[in-house]
Amino acid sequence: MKVLLVGPRVAAVALVLSLGQGERPAIATEAAKTTTTTTTNTTNTPDPVAAPVSAAAEREQLPQGPPPRGPVTPEVVKRSTLTPMGRKEAVSFLADAWRESQSEAPSDSTLAVLCAHWSHETDHGRRMHAFNFGGIKGVGPSGQSLVIWTREHVGEERLVRRTFRAYASPEEGARDYVKLLADRYSVAFRAAREASIERFVTGLGSRGYFTDDEQTYLRSLARLVRECARDLASASSSQSR
Repeated sequence: MKVLLVGPRVAAVALVLSLGQGERPAIATEAAKTTTTTTTNTTNTPDPVAAPVSAAAEREQLPQGPPPRGPVTPEVVKRSTLTPMGRKEAVSFLADAWRESQSEAPSDSTLAVLCAHWSHETDHGRRMHAFNFGGIKGVGPSGQSLVIWTREHVGEERLVRRTFRAYASPEEGARDYVKLLADRYSVAFRAAREASIERFVTGLGSRGYFTDDEQTYLRSLARLVRECARDLASASSSQSR
């Protein structure tokens, strides 16, 4: 565990957790005090549906309080929570999580829906924080979380701070994402199994998974489903040769 002190006048500490994931970035909380307080409070008073508030393409980590001084800069804190991932890798983790949950392999059309959702919520994996595959709010199963800024669309767009689940590994993140869909968003889960992107979005929206306009959310996922389906078909074709 490596502790970095920001400066004598700023009570902020960046706590970096080594995840044993090779070259993948480690999870970093904004401050040790923030982590402890956030985890306790969120566990006692969780968000109503533990759902994300917007696509992670709009999500940005911003520093809390006054600007840090010393060797730790806001940019370092920002980058340290990111766990970027490529589409092929994400699909592999999602497929394994589905297989473990359902005792059967998902179809390519089901994977295309899950891949599209992951792409939408993480900006194609570029803004994936702490292996959170779906921008899920609350505290992860191992008790980890991080506080980041996000844009909500309720009447008008506004920038707010929210607590999101954090995971020690991509396997844990993918398992929790699939489990959340199966347990809390059963309509969306069945729609993913049947590859119905319209019912998938309706099932998420009816339980408050997102605050974006539903048609806007649907258009984004429909476009991404086509992209993911092409990639999966191309990969299957290459393997069959």
